[in-house]
Amino acid sequence: MHFFTFATKDNTLYEASASMNTGLDEVLEVRKDMNPDGSVIKLSRSIIQFDLTTISSSIVNGTIPSSRKFYLNLYDANPTELQVEQSLYSYPVSKSWSMGQGTLSDDPVTTEGASWAYTDGLTNASTWVSGSLTSGGTWYSGSGYVGSQSFSLETTDLRMDVTDIVNK
Repeated sequence: MHFFTFATKDNTLYEASASMNTGLDEVLEVRKDMNPDGSVIKLSRSIIQFDLTTISSSIVNGTIPSSRKFYLNLYDANPTELQVEQSLYSYPVSKSWSMGQGTLSDDPVTTEGASWAYTDGLTNASTWVSGSLTSGGTWYSGSGYVGSQSFSLETTDLRMDVTDIVNK
């Protein structure tokens, strides 16, 4: 038996532009860009929210069995300049955030909604970490709060086991 839950909101957070919101972009980016000598590194992270109400009630009423597995499925959108060995990690976001209405191509950039520095945009300016504009999100970590997938000499769609995270 399969159950599918789709994201209720998503966003990419770009370190290069601490207040830029891309909540309406159709592509989520996970990047690590650096200049030729490696002295300047800029990251991006993706955040995704799912409504787990139906899953939770289905577990309680026995519709979803105890032997359940949960996977995060994301689809490859033409990656470039990948390293030979790479790993992606997922963690549950530990603070609420606002999706916003921006896209990467907005000129001027949209600054309302989640960004590298803010959970809700430049107007309210609620930071991910109190007093810090250099965050890129906050998340739970430790045992049971991480999913991962490693790749070697390949580009592929992502099917990451996140059972431990969903069970938490």
